[in-house]
Amino acid sequence: TTAVAVVFGAPPQEQQPPTFRGGTETVAIYATALDRGGQAVLGLNRSEFEVYDDGRRQPLTVFVRGLQPITAVVLVDTSASMAPNLDTARTAAEQFVIRMLPGDTARVGSFSDQVRISSTFTSDRDALLEGLRGGLHIGNPTMLWDALDQTMTALTPLGGRRVILVLTDGYDTLSTTTGQSLLERAQ
Repeated sequence: TTAVAVVFGAPPQEQQPPTFRGGTETVAIYATALDRGGQAVLGLNRSEFEVYDDGRRQPLTVFVRGLQPITAVVLVDTSASMAPNLDTARTAAEQFVIRMLPGDTARVGSFSDQVRISSTFTSDRDALLEGLRGGLHIGNPTMLWDALDQTMTALTPLGGRRVILVLTDGYDTLSTTTGQSLLERAQ
């Protein structure tokens, strides 16, 4: 006699090897070493740096020496209180843009009764300068905290060195964001 076995369903599959996943968190620390006279100290090596977290020395997993590109947002306060200093602020913003290094990107904008920031980060200095020269909105009240809040939102998903350059007299008269909440967010 012959026995016949009939199996219904999917054919047996080969067993998959187990998959192991792991992760680690690396925190970028950008440092500039200065001598007693305030001049940059160049050429330092990995062995000359120590990093501590809560009093415990941490290993340096990556060490890169040299200039690192920045991503910046340059904001000019164009409210009425800045009228006597607006040309100086605009010139300072332009000088920042002109001195950007290869690999640096930026957005430019202004704030008063409105916050206006260019839509994309770019390294095109001409486009950034045009935004500073022709795209600034002049208004009366000042939305300083709201402008900083929107800028932080634009920079949040980006990595690397992030910079906010604000040229202002420091008065806020219209924001819905508070200075305290902005400080907490920054920290």
